Amino acid sequence: MTRGTQLLQEGWTRHFVAAGARLAMAVEAFEEMGHEIILLDEVDDAPQLDNVVSENCETCNNGQDSKVIYSRPNN
Repeated sequence: MTRGTQLLQEGWTRHFVAAGARLAMAVEAFEEMGHEIILLDEVDDAPQLDNVVSENCETCNNGQDSKVIYSRPNN
């Protein structure tokens, strides 16, 4: 089970992958809405085949530190 799957089971919502300024703006927006936020590396979010992590992630991301955004409302 991936960390992302675990978060979904705990009531978190998966939103999208972002990096740089878009990531910062999204985090700020969710915080303003009163949400808790967890940022995951894409590798921790995606199912892995035979526990092998793709080495192509960095190429696809153009070297940016992309994160998957999960949030849930504060209680």
